[in-house]
Amino acid sequence: MPTTQHTPLTSQLQSTAHAQYAVFYAWELGAGLGHMAVFEPLAHALRERGSTSLWATASPDAPAFCAARGWPHQAMPQALQTAGITDSPPLSYGDVLLRHGFADAQHATARVQVWIDAMVASGARAVVADHAPTAVLAARILGLPVMLLSSGFTTPPPQHPTPALRPWIAMEDGLLQKIDGLVVDCINQVLAHYGKSPLASIAQLFEVAEPTLATFPELDHYGLRAGGAYWGTPALYGQGAQLAWPVGRPSESGQPIPKIFAYLRPETEHLQAILQALSRGAFRTICYCPGLPAAQRESFANEALVFSNEPVDLRWVSAEADCAVGYASVATTTAMLLAGKPMLLLPSHMEQFMLASRALETGAAMGVMPETAPGDLEAALYALTQLPDHRLRAALFAHKYAEFNSDAVVYRMALRMQALLGATIAA
Repeated sequence: MPTTQHTPLTSQLQSTAHAQYAVFYAWELGAGLGHMAVFEPLAHALRERGSTSLWATASPDAPAFCAARGWPHQAMPQALQTAGITDSPPLSYGDVLLRHGFADAQHATARVQVWIDAMVASGARAVVADHAPTAVLAARILGLPVMLLSSGFTTPPPQHPTPALRPWIAMEDGLLQKIDGLVVDCINQVLAHYGKSPLASIAQLFEVAEPTLATFPELDHYGLRAGGAYWGTPALYGQGAQLAWPVGRPSESGQPIPKIFAYLRPETEHLQAILQALSRGAFRTICYCPGLPAAQRESFANEALVFSNEPVDLRWVSAEADCAVGYASVATTTAMLLAGKPMLLLPSHMEQFMLASRALETGAAMGVMPETAPGDLEAALYALTQLPDHRLRAALFAHKYAEFNSDAVVYRMALRMQALLGATIAA
């Protein structure tokens, strides 16, 4: 264990009381813009009430996102990625933690100290944590209240061990318990370093002041959990590009040409196949694919497919489009379902696969799962835009949550965060 001596935490907090930030937003694991898109409306609401936020992330996407919007950003260290105790992909959320910084107590303590230093320097009085287990641990050590901003996957159900992510894989008896035990032992060594009480399970780490599930029961990665604090997503914020739709190619039937919104990434499964289908089909597609090389963009862009250079306004495009194509990001998937629009989902990793599976269960989506052939994607898009089955299921989801108001969720979250900050807000 590290033996470096640190200034007592209480004196650190007192010495930074003059710092400018009230809220410390922490995002550690994961990629894409969806995580920040969920927090941004809350950050706006808090700022309107006089509480500023520092965005502390380990994501390479975050600096440009924050700079473009004027949010103060603090770069944080990425977790050291290590192999698991099996050759398979991660078997549980505990296995995710084991492979992302919680296999070695010395390394974990050093990272926790960086998060502690950043929180103390910010002067923040509360933490909003989005897939940031090290930050949650740091806040526990500091005694700062935490609001989780979880899509479901980042907060496993309160059980020990954490649930299997691949229940169809045969495992030796006690393997999940062994994995969680290694993680808990690492966490407890960190806590002991700071003179804090140990945890009995990974789930205890997420017993915080506000365990918000910013999703809907149907879209919880782990399935419906009893007593889950489902708030719905605040991510339908009206900010981003509103592009002119391409003209498309006239359809033989004379029917209106379907509008499709595609949110993809260079690593999206079957990327070439879906871009080919969108560019040659009878569709009008706006595609946002950050990081796609210019040569690839140019090879697919035509009268049927245009690319956006910046994130697209989700509120606008979910109302405009007839369907969506994506890799099962939380924000886009939720926005489309709430607008009653069907989707074609192409997940690449486990978190995306789990959300795509939930969306498929609603009947409002089609999907091509990892390690399977893409099939005829143009035909799938035709089915989504021209046939009633998936559109009806999407409409039923939208009808069920017709009274849902993401602005009201943001308002409630802001009130709760202000309560955690010890402030008073006039209704």
